[in-house]
Amino acid sequence: DYHRAGFLRVDVDEPELVWNAERTKADVLVRVDEGKRYTVSSVTVVGAERSLLGAPEPVGEPYTSTLPARLSTRIRRALRNEGYAFAEGSASAEVDDESATARIRVEAERGTPIRLDEIRFSGNGATRESFMRKRFTLRQGDVIRRKELEEGVADLYRSRLFRRVQAELEPTTPGHADLRVEVESADTKRLDVEGGWGSWAQLYGAIEYKDLNLFGRGRILRVM
Repeated sequence: DYHRAGFLRVDVDEPELVWNAERTKADVLVRVDEGKRYTVSSVTVVGAERSLLGAPEPVGEPYTSTLPARLSTRIRRALRNEGYAFAEGSASAEVDDESATARIRVEAERGTPIRLDEIRFSGNGATRESFMRKRFTLRQGDVIRRKELEEGVADLYRSRLFRRVQAELEPTTPGHADLRVEVESADTKRLDVEGGWGSWAQLYGAIEYKDLNLFGRGRILRVM
């Protein structure tokens, strides 16, 4: 892809058919003018440590129109993983066509570290709240790090008890927030019937009942 390689002003002509003398075969000719290859000449970070951009270092790399947005996402996620749960980031670029370079400016708004007041669940139906709460390492008073929040959501999905999990932070008082977790339960009960002919021409059959959420504790019951 030309744009991802830094060729911002690439010009591609319409395809042209070039026939052989008998006009039985044709090649498709596409003329491409790559133009200049743009690179990143500098990155300025305001409001946060430059190291939060992580790797790879963008200076000297091909410049694409999506790079500023990707850098702002990087720094926002890094700050939220440090406990600034409502941190924001933005980025802009100044492109110089003559030198084929771009200067990027990334601005971060940390806000304040956010501590957890409580976790509130809804939609859990048959699953006990205690089971769901154990999936999260966050406890009341902890600084909310985005990675821990996402790991709790992933753990709920891994339990196979929910088809949808949505977690949102709701500010309460300055520097504090509740974590609201809304779930949609999956079908955890299954009845399988199997039958056929054995190697000795005998008819056989089997019935298996499985419950992945016995007593709402996430325990598995299998009866054959």
